[in-house]
Amino acid sequence: MEDLTAKLKEHTFCKDFTRDQVDVIASLSTWRDFQTNEVIFRTGDPSDKFFMVFSGHISIAVFLSDRGTTAIETIGEGDILGWSWFSPPYQWRFSAMALEETGAIAVNGKALREICEKDHALGYQILKKLILVYTQRLEMARSQILDLTKHEPFIK
Repeated sequence: MEDLTAKLKEHTFCKDFTRDQVDVIASLSTWRDFQTNEVIFRTGDPSDKFFMVFSGHISIAVFLSDRGTTAIETIGEGDILGWSWFSPPYQWRFSAMALEETGAIAVNGKALREICEKDHALGYQILKKLILVYTQRLEMARSQILDLTKHEPFIK
């Protein structure tokens, strides 16, 4: 666990957490290596974890009825993969696949969610970090919609 704690302290997600908070997260974590083209999760599957990416790149994709599975974003070192574990219905809203050998820490989101219900200070830190992820992903989606439609935004 000491190795995971040290790794977690390096990741941007845990930057503002106390040592005790990082220890809690480490106790719920495992190291994962993903091979090139390995599917990490699929849309609709149960979501009970999230990943802190340390190396490699991961494609995030959606299924579009007229195009099939379509990549919408690529993430890498320092990024977070997955937020569906935090809010109902606890199912992946996207699919993810490793584009190359990728190293990440997988955190048991279900257990962390239960701890956050009791430890509001930790829950608040987690929520602040997840809001940043949500905001980044929404901005990416907004940018892609504007590119696809070739329209200027209604309000600038």
